[in-house]
Amino acid sequence: MIWKIFQRPSPNLGYFSVECANCPALNFVNKFPMFSGNAPLLEYFGGTIFRIDSQATWLSQIRALRFTSPFSAAELIDILSHMPLLEALGIYDNDQNDYADDNEDEEMTDDSYREEEEDDSDLDNSSKESKKYSGLYFIPASNLNVSTKAPHVFGATALPRVSLPRLSYISIDTRRHPGSCGKYLDILDNLTPSAKGCVLSFNSDDGIKPAIVGPAQRILRTYFEN
Repeated sequence: MIWKIFQRPSPNLGYFSVECANCPALNFVNKFPMFSGNAPLLEYFGGTIFRIDSQATWLSQIRALRFTSPFSAAELIDILSHMPLLEALGIYDNDQNDYADDNEDEEMTDDSYREEEEDDSDLDNSSKESKKYSGLYFIPASNLNVSTKAPHVFGATALPRVSLPRLSYISIDTRRHPGSCGKYLDILDNLTPSAKGCVLSFNSDDGIKPAIVGPAQRILRTYFEN
């Protein structure tokens, strides 16, 4: 299967960005650990179709990460706590925990791939950080099935505070996972980004429940005022 090329150790890899426009519902395409856990020079990882190993040692040196998160709030905050160099974070959540069919005979055509294209049309031209990390934006939401699982309960789980002094850009997209807005508000509430300022893009189709309107305003205000 073509995807297994990414199972190889990659000791010289510094930048990784791969997307697949034809992957149904953006299922994860790998059951193996990316790069066999060996990518000591990797600083940028972008790939919403790949499941990442939360224990991968290469995460510790990542400066920009864009991925699909199958993790709980507690798991994700723990992963971030081991990424002290992180400058830009792009989280896509479609409640994905499944893998695509592992068909060894499957062949992919060249148009199965879509190179990452910079799109800063929705960003303020005066924002240098937005322009710098505009590649962290995601494939637009479409007519994909969404989850019916019980949503994360905002404030129900105590999370440790994580300081990421270099983090200056956060993009979160939960439009394919209704009910997950509260989870990411909890995460934002427990992150301390760069003291120099942090750009925040939060895309969600969730309606904010009255009980968390106040906390949501407080959390988001900290980024507006940062």
